[in-house]
Amino acid sequence: GAAPMVAPRIEIPGVPALPESMRSGGIPDAPVWKGTVATGGIQLGADIEVLEAFDRATRLEKTGKPEEKLAAWKALAALSGKNPYREASAKQAVAWEVYVAKLPFLRAYEIALKVEKTGTPRQKTASWQALASLEGDNPYRDDARRLATAWEQFAVKQEAFENQAAQEFEKLSRLMKLSVLTDE
Repeated sequence: GAAPMVAPRIEIPGVPALPESMRSGGIPDAPVWKGTVATGGIQLGADIEVLEAFDRATRLEKTGKPEEKLAAWKALAALSGKNPYREASAKQAVAWEVYVAKLPFLRAYEIALKVEKTGTPRQKTASWQALASLEGDNPYRDDARRLATAWEQFAVKQEAFENQAAQEFEKLSRLMKLSVLTDE
């Protein structure tokens, strides 16, 4: 399968660090197709519809989207008649089903990682909140909630600092215009 995405380590004082559990992923790797030989090779005694479905499923393993792969393996496993691939295709379909069920979490996680690199604190808060809010067996929920809260707190502090700095700059600008300071 593809190498798991590794999140960058953030080490800026006051900025929340990505928990170790999120740096290592949490989503299983995509299922690996062991090739035609693993299923006993091409079985010419199989029904032609079975061979066509097998060909489609194995082609999709190379270039298809996870949802397409799942559908192809399920379709092959469901074919009746002479189907020597039924068991192997059912196992591959189950593996893809598990993976596809986790895709919404993985996609939201990948978005949150991109925002983590370049986004503002408010954008980071929103992306981690979006990940934490996904329903189902979300392996990122707790860590995403913690990061969203930490970024929200950081954003509030940053905004308070910026407001204070703006007020002080305004006061200094006005103070510098006073004649009592410039007259000798």
